[in-house]
Amino acid sequence: MRFKTDITNITTFTKLISCLSSISKVAWLKLDEEQIHFTLMQEPTVQVFATLSKETLFSTYRIASASSNTINLEVPLPILLRALRSCASSPTATLRLTKRAADNVPILCITVSTTPSSSTLVTQEVPVRVLAPATVAGLCEPEVPPPQVSVVLPGLAAVRGVVERMNRLGVKRVRLEARRTQGGGREFRMGVVGEEVTVESVWRGLGTGLAYYMSSLSD
Repeated sequence: MRFKTDITNITTFTKLISCLSSISKVAWLKLDEEQIHFTLMQEPTVQVFATLSKETLFSTYRIASASSNTINLEVPLPILLRALRSCASSPTATLRLTKRAADNVPILCITVSTTPSSSTLVTQEVPVRVLAPATVAGLCEPEVPPPQVSVVLPGLAAVRGVVERMNRLGVKRVRLEARRTQGGGREFRMGVVGEEVTVESVWRGLGTGLAYYMSSLSD
């Protein structure tokens, strides 16, 4: 079992793990030849998924395993987040799966150079647990029909500001909607409905396509 890659987009990787770690402390990370999959299990009936193409985060991507070149890991998200934040200003970073020499524990090892012209290397270790294919065989992303509308989301800073203001209203759930207007345009709606207040924000004139997606399933 081998996995090694260069992290080409540390900022996006860090933001993704920061978002996921606010939901759960542990994630199932599935690596295959084309994609990176994160799955969080909040409750027995709730799953959260995040899927990205390998090119979104990595380059010189090398993976090999006896299970059709697929590797399943249980990853502690807070430890991974600290490791990524420590290399945020580094020009290069390498991620590989190996074993710690002291106790043979599997680890994700992140190695960075301190400056572009320096040979000084700093290594961060993230202990992980290798999951057998049978362990995760029952976990999969929900089967959904092709989306009727695909949009490029508004700037994350603007969306976050709206969510923070809505959070002050004491409403626990936010309703999200993307749709195509009669004129062929696309818009994204975010709203909350409480006992005493209803608030909705709308972004119009959005483009098509998504860099990555996150989905949730609740019975």
